[in-house]
This record gives sequence, C-alpha cells and structure tokens, in this order.
Amino acid sequence: MDWIVEATNAELSPKAQGIGLLKDGELVAGAAYDGWTGPNIFVHQRITGKPTRAYWKAVFEYPFNGLGCTRLTGTVDASNKEAIKLNEHLGFKEEGRLKDAAWDGGDVIVHVLWKADCKILDWKLK
Repeated sequence: MDWIVEATNAELSPKAQGIGLLKDGELVAGAAYDGWTGPNIFVHQRITGKPTRAYWKAVFEYPFNGLGCTRLTGTVDASNKEAIKLNEHLGFKEEGRLKDAAWDGGDVIVHVLWKADCKILDWKLK
C-alpha cells in the first residue's frame, strides 16, 4: 500500500487493505481500501501498467461481494485527467467536488460507483 500512497498522497488507516498486481516482479496496479462504513468504502488506486481482467474483477469483488458494500467512493484531483478518464471508463460517476481541496490548489472530484452499476462484476473469467 506504500506504493499507492507514494503516488496518491492518500493517508490510510492501520485497518486499510490492498490488492496489487505484479508483472515480472514489479507492481503495475494496486487498490487500497479504507474507511469502511458497511455500505461504503473508499478506494485509492495507482496504475502504471496494463491491469488484467482478473485484477479488475478482484478490485470490485472485494468491496461489493466480500464486504457487502453497495457503493465504492474514490477521490481524484480535477487536474488528473488520466485518472478521471479511467474512473469514468470503470463506471464511476461524479458525485461532488471539494473546491480548492487538491494539493495543487484545484478541486477534488468525489467519484462513486454503485454496485448495481458495476459491469465488471458480470465478467466471466476463463
């Protein structure tokens, strides 16, 4: 999870859990989960390579089916266009903005993915 924190400036509690993807012995994707409330958990992601379908399936299976969450919340700086594009591709929708709350002085976008909208849960893996 330190690898994710290094790139995201997230502050994780001691109860945080993570999932990572290794390729050739190096982390190329990771998700850290924290702040579980029952229906919701926050996710922080770092992607530097091409995640597999099995990785994405695990990323969403854990909070939705493992923990029983109905929603997954992520925050991203409005200046991070690549992360916004990825979140939207995964099905996240903007739920709100924290004005001037980003490290760069810009806004922080609050994204939510509802379990009912998570198409990846329907994926069949070989």
